[in-house]
Amino acid sequence: HTQSLLQSKLPAHLGTDIISVQAQDHYVEVTPPKGRATVLMRLRDVVQDLEPLGGLQVHRSWWVRLSHIAAVEKTPNGPELLLSSDQRVLVGRSFRAAFREAQARFAQAFPQAPCR
Repeated sequence: HTQSLLQSKLPAHLGTDIISVQAQDHYVEVTPPKGRATVLMRLRDVVQDLEPLGGLQVHRSWWVRLSHIAAVEKTPNGPELLLSSDQRVLVGRSFRAAFREAQARFAQAFPQAPCR
């Protein structure tokens, strides 16, 4: 399959599987299973670029790959995602409806995905 632009910018030793992307100024911090990399790219462009990977922007500064969500926990501040990388990402208020829709689709495709 064809690599996305972001995947092509990752160091080869990290591979191309992406768990999450966090915006930091004009860069994004990319978390694959084997480490982290900082890439010069806007989150808005990353979200478009990674659309085929089955992920979602869940906060103004976060994109996560749905298949790497280990658990969803309810907190006083809203749903918090626990990722396979042990990162915790709060789902932003304006992204919750889209996340719930994606979660419903994801649950049908992967009924074993835990929700705590």
